[in-house]
Amino acid sequence: MAIMSKEYYADIESVYKKPEDYELAGKGNAYIRIDAEAKVTGTAVYTDDVDLPGMYYCKLVHSPYAHALIKSIDFTEALKVPGVKGVLTGQDFPEGHNLGNPEAFKELADKEPLCRKKVRMVGDEVAAVCATTEEAATLAASLVKVEYEPLEPVLDPFYSMQPDAPAIHYPGTSNLSIFTTMKAGDPDKAFAEADYTDKRYYRTQQMVHAAIEPHGAVAKYENNEWTVWTTTQGAYVSRYWIAWGLGVPESQVRVIKPMIGGGFGGKLDVFAHELCPCKFAQMTGHPVKCILKRDEVFMCTRTRHPISFEIESAFTKEGKLLAKRCKHILDGGAYGGSGIAANTLSLICATFPYKVENIDMTARRPY
Repeated sequence: MAIMSKEYYADIESVYKKPEDYELAGKGNAYIRIDAEAKVTGTAVYTDDVDLPGMYYCKLVHSPYAHALIKSIDFTEALKVPGVKGVLTGQDFPEGHNLGNPEAFKELADKEPLCRKKVRMVGDEVAAVCATTEEAATLAASLVKVEYEPLEPVLDPFYSMQPDAPAIHYPGTSNLSIFTTMKAGDPDKAFAEADYTDKRYYRTQQMVHAAIEPHGAVAKYENNEWTVWTTTQGAYVSRYWIAWGLGVPESQVRVIKPMIGGGFGGKLDVFAHELCPCKFAQMTGHPVKCILKRDEVFMCTRTRHPISFEIESAFTKEGKLLAKRCKHILDGGAYGGSGIAANTLSLICATFPYKVENIDMTARRPY
């Protein structure tokens, strides 16, 4: 659990410019998007367009349970499929090299490339197969037999924070993954002196970013180095986590970011579909591609957090906003991911676009 505290003060006059301070496109200026021609002529290259000689294909095996122990994984039938070249489990990745975001909070990283002993959400990746064709890889993945011991799922963030809730990650500890607080001024005094106060409750729903391009990656291994084409919003972030997940120095990983068919924040983290092709490329000596289907994107990549807000405001009778107290509960799902950013930004955005000198705000993000 990370606890962050900072003095926070939003001076709107120094943050925002006036309209006349901006140079507007279309008013005496000719701005041309550098990617416009490639996109409108159909020559833009996206990750799934990367087609290398001798390429193999990777498919993932997902958990049908929200919370369960992995008892065994049987590849017997999968390995009988013609064209299958290899299989992976969590044991094939270095233990403790979990995925997260950002690098500065690596101690919060909690997502195994492939789950070793336990799954924590429907869609968790437990195994992967590699084959000479996508059809063979898909069939083989469907034949992998995984024995689970189902556990009680935790489906509500408020219940998750109760002392009797099942531990999602760490037995004997709280399910609270991130706690953030921001304070400034004297909100108690401001509320005591206010002419009016108002308390309201709001909820937002879970949202999938739903970029038109699904997540995917292509990996090539040569001379003890990887080249990875991936649908990422941050090539350097991806290089860091791919190298960490493989247990190798960053100097051995090159990430190429082709055109991206939308991201909206959903392609910031690194996932199994990037790590597994890297491992298979190393194992087989062939480049390997893994492109997620739409249902896989919905199940096993990151979504926007559902948030419950309690917001209390203090005003003068002239309408000046004196102070705010905010309590946010973010449904963190099964893993940390980029949750520390969402937690913090939910508080930063709670006062905008107003200048509020007195604030007392907290955000909790349980698993």
